[in-house]
Amino acid sequence: MFYRVAKVIVWTILKVFFWLKIEGQENVPPEGPLIVAGNHVSYLDPLVIGVGIPRRLYFMAKAELFDVPVLRTLIVKLGAFPVQRGGNDRRAVAKALGILQDGRVLGIFPEGTRAEDGELLPGQSGTAALALKTGATILPVAVSGTERILSKRHFFRFSRIVLKIGTPIPVEQEKRLNKERVASLTARVMESIGELLEAR
Repeated sequence: MFYRVAKVIVWTILKVFFWLKIEGQENVPPEGPLIVAGNHVSYLDPLVIGVGIPRRLYFMAKAELFDVPVLRTLIVKLGAFPVQRGGNDRRAVAKALGILQDGRVLGIFPEGTRAEDGELLPGQSGTAALALKTGATILPVAVSGTERILSKRHFFRFSRIVLKIGTPIPVEQEKRLNKERVASLTARVMESIGELLEAR
């Protein structure tokens, strides 16, 4: 209930004040394990992606956000869980695998951090590895406009926000991960996100 109410409130704010436009919602698979993979330029990106995806989303979020008590309570209720950056966080990986094995939707930013200049950073291997371990479909998405509102360089400017949802990338489950396969899938995901950004 909290998630649905919060989603309506956030959607209304983004639509009224930032003219939110969502393209490609019909591309979202209605069921089955799904990884929503997007670019990351602003703290607002998870909110934008969350309201644009019809299914409930569970986001990996940097562990530092959970150090703030009020914020921690809010984002936990919204389905976020912490991940330690810069290393292999086994607890976060296990949580992510559990979400996908239950047929739910995982939100992740393959770049691993926010891009200061808005340009797409190289993708990390985690998204592809999770997909290959579970057979989850990957859904590339691209957010634009949020970098002019709330980012490392800007603080609260009015700008139109656009969320583009791309074509799903089907993935077959593999019992043993192959480095070349992981690298190839990572490149394909980042290329798909890049194409969505270029189509702005």
